[in-house]
Amino acid sequence: MDMAWFIYTISLMLLMIIACSTCFMVWVLTSRRDWLVAAAAFVCYVLEISVIFYGEYMGDKPYLTGYFNAGLQWPWLTIPLDIILVTLVWSWTRERVHAPLGKRQVVIFAVVFGVIAVAVAPIGSLTGAWRNMLFWGWRDLGVIFSVWFGYWWYQKRATKNERVDIERSKPFFRVVAVLSLVMLCEDIFFIMIFHPETTAGTPLHSFFWHLTERNMTENAIVIVCAVRTIMGARDLMRVYAQHPAESSGDHEADRYSSDIGARLPRFCDHYAISQREREVLRLVLLKKSTQEIASDLFISTGTVKAHLHRIYSKVGTTNRQDLATAFWKF
Repeated sequence: MDMAWFIYTISLMLLMIIACSTCFMVWVLTSRRDWLVAAAAFVCYVLEISVIFYGEYMGDKPYLTGYFNAGLQWPWLTIPLDIILVTLVWSWTRERVHAPLGKRQVVIFAVVFGVIAVAVAPIGSLTGAWRNMLFWGWRDLGVIFSVWFGYWWYQKRATKNERVDIERSKPFFRVVAVLSLVMLCEDIFFIMIFHPETTAGTPLHSFFWHLTERNMTENAIVIVCAVRTIMGARDLMRVYAQHPAESSGDHEADRYSSDIGARLPRFCDHYAISQREREVLRLVLLKKSTQEIASDLFISTGTVKAHLHRIYSKVGTTNRQDLATAFWKF
């Protein structure tokens, strides 16, 4: 049993490291902040697993019967990692649904979440099952809130093109939403309902001892995220090896559609759009007028219209709105 958990833990950490490396490489290629946030989240989760791994194999982890009545083993490390990880999850969600994300939003969320996490943490003389439930339940609620916020923004605040883009990730968000609720139920069961003394003297005792500090549903969520990240980045890195990222130089436009540059190379390759047409298309997606495009590219308005006509013909659209919709659906 110990060997099985050892292999499982090492495999999970290896997957997180691969996902982190993948995110970092995509960030280097595209300069998209959501990939950097994802990389940081995977690093944080690897550190959390390392703490669990260390406690188990150094013999510092409490016995099963008293685990959830004890306090945190390393609160000075567990609590900051908990705050950072949930803040990164919330930040990534905002990035993915195109919600504004600045230092102010990040700091406010981290402070509010952190203050409550510290207040309910099972440390010192304030321990017991209820304190553990409050601490780990608050962490679960932070993840659930992040998913809920993404859904709320999609329904109430996102623009039409942003909703088209977000819809591509709806199956992923649905899976994570369901697993997040199961994750909370798993914590409630093991902390408040499960009676570990019933497994004493059986092979299951060792199994549940390893399981106590792990939330298997949470592991499942992270595995889903890692696999999706690796698969999603595969084609993106292949294309960007041939087409370097571009910056519009317009920070407001970049905020409005932060991953236009990441989608543009694949879209243009698929529809055989030329380099010059690609430059025109990028400015069209940034909602620039024909005159503005002509000024930016130092060409006439007639040439812009000619490029647009060829783009419409290749993509199978007849106007800018349909072209933008086709782009975000791609």
